[in-house]
Amino acid sequence: MLLAQLIANLLDNALTYSEGPIELSVNAQAHALEVSVKDRGPGLSDAQQASLFAPHVRGDHPGVRGAGLGLAVCKAIAEAHGARLTHRHRSGGGSRFSLLLPVESAQPDREVRDAARAGG
Repeated sequence: MLLAQLIANLLDNALTYSEGPIELSVNAQAHALEVSVKDRGPGLSDAQQASLFAPHVRGDHPGVRGAGLGLAVCKAIAEAHGARLTHRHRSGGGSRFSLLLPVESAQPDREVRDAARAGG
């Protein structure tokens, strides 16, 4: 549930601070899942990037309200799951936020997952 909130926050930020299409991609790696939200907004200055995940830091965008906690909460959720949340500039403008979530290489088979979901 918290990971869904993290991704929703990243998508909401991309929609709020950029114009044009937002890309969401998911890539499986050997022992991780990478979820990325990419936009073509104005990007971030070096000064903004340095404090990006700090509490009470807000982007400079007219008419946008909030306490500036969204990315700090996202970072805390990522760390609670043993994941890493990063930001990179995109060539051509914009931002790429990526969540690198570790996963076990041996996943339970479908019957085990279904039984766990059913509570037995």
